[in-house]
Parts: sequence; structure tokens; C-alpha cells
Amino acid sequence: MEKESIEYYVIRECEVVYKSFKRLKKSPDCGSSKEVYSVFKKDLMKMGVEVFIAVFMTGTNNIKAVYRNSEGGITSTYVSVNKVLKTGHMVEASSMILLHNHPSGNIEPSENDKRITELFVNAGRLMEIKVIDHIIVGENKYFSFADSGLIKRYESSRMSIAEIVNEAITERLNLKKNEGKS
Repeated sequence: MEKESIEYYVIRECEVVYKSFKRLKKSPDCGSSKEVYSVFKKDLMKMGVEVFIAVFMTGTNNIKAVYRNSEGGITSTYVSVNKVLKTGHMVEASSMILLHNHPSGNIEPSENDKRITELFVNAGRLMEIKVIDHIIVGENKYFSFADSGLIKRYESSRMSIAEIVNEAITERLNLKKNEGKS
């Protein structure tokens, strides 16, 4: 009896596209929340839906890569901590700045914004990719988790590995549940 052969298919889960800043004399300055906001506000505010991106940085705080993680609805988007950190690891980022827009213009962070930021800070610590800031972009204004002191607070909270894994599993289950609705 002849065995059936098994065909293997490679599925590309993540594609890293490097955004070139060659047109500029140097990478845009991203040393403060105001500078990051000024670089990304135009692109984020023209979107009519919520968009989440991660800006991966070198050790000298130059932009290494920009990863668009998700595009959602008017009031929310699904954020995959796993995919963002995996991409950061692939591009050998030292740190990252998270950004998303609120199409409503309201820059006040939701409880989910706070929870996901704390998860990124703690999971990033394990992956050795420091979260410098998470910026919410609204109509001609922004909210910075670093400027408000929340990043420092999340760094000192030190979620346990079990808590991080539990949050990641919950995140996966929510993704699967949301995929079933589509």
C-alpha cells in the first residue's frame, strides 16, 4: 500500500515592509510625543476608521519600521499584541511607539486603551522591546501615555508572566470570537 504524500504550504503570516525616509535628509525626529504626533497625525486623521500602528525604533531612537497592525470600525479596532511584538522582533527593534486614532476626535483613552497599553509595556519588557509611548491622535490634538505618567506606572506594575499569558490567551479568544462574527 502506497502512502499518500503530504503537500506542505508556506503561509506568510507577516510581511515586513520598510518605509523609506530617503526623500528626507534624515529620519523624522521622534524624541517627544509632540514630534511623533506631527509626523503621523495627517495620515491617521484622514482615516475614517480607527487604525493602530507601531513605530519601531533603533537604539538611537531613529525610525526603523512602521507596522500597521489593524484597521477597525469608527469606535474600535482589534489590536494583536502578539503580531506587533513578533514584527518588532523580526525587525530587531529596540523600542516602539504605539499610535492609534480616535476618529471621533475624543482623545481620552478608554479602559481598553489602558489595558492594551499595560499589556504591551509588560510583554514588551519580556521581549526586550521597550514601549516609549502610546499616542492617541484626535482632531488637532493628542493624548500621550508617557506624558501623562501612565507608561511609568505600567512599567512599575510588573505584570507576572502568568498574567501576560492570560491576557494574551484572552486576546486570542476574543479575536477568534470576532472572526466568527464576520
